[in-house]
Amino acid sequence: MSEIADSASGFISVITEPGNRHLLHFIVLLIMPLLVTIVLFLLFQNTATWTNASKTQKLGGAAAAYVILLGISFGIYNNIEPDDPLANTRQSLVGEWLWESSNKESDTKVKGSATLRVNETGDVELIGRNFNRSVLFEASEILITESRLVFFWEVRLPEPSHGVAKLDFHSPDDREIKSMEGFWFSMSGSSGIVKYYRD
Repeated sequence: MSEIADSASGFISVITEPGNRHLLHFIVLLIMPLLVTIVLFLLFQNTATWTNASKTQKLGGAAAAYVILLGISFGIYNNIEPDDPLANTRQSLVGEWLWESSNKESDTKVKGSATLRVNETGDVELIGRNFNRSVLFEASEILITESRLVFFWEVRLPEPSHGVAKLDFHSPDDREIKSMEGFWFSMSGSSGIVKYYRD
């Protein structure tokens, strides 16, 4: 008996691990319709219309009911919003950042800070400033992959300007991302390299 309990607990621990979540969903999708079918079969097996039916006919009806319920459950599951594979990466980028940028044409260096946060809809927002001239900028569009952050920035004052920055990072599992490096390109034609890092 203890061997069965150990096997059951081992199986449950395997399917409840975060990486095996889809296996758990699949098992639930198979078992729940089966349980409903068994309950309905037991409730209605002695009804008048089934009294003279053979066991094969009764099991055929139950099998048909199971297939229908299985189709319904998979249909509902497919319409549920899937898990976001980049949710942890987005969360690892959240917080206060310092940045250093250099311009290839003028060889000048600029420093500043930036704040990344996730809003109510799950999108990342970025707002930053330049320490030298107190210039504020914000990202109008942000794209995130497992190892890259790309954003289109916009400066409104004192002189309007637009550009794009591409930053590469290493994303450790369930840990905060510490630094990002890459390049920036302004629509006016200037470009340079930039590094973001934690304080």
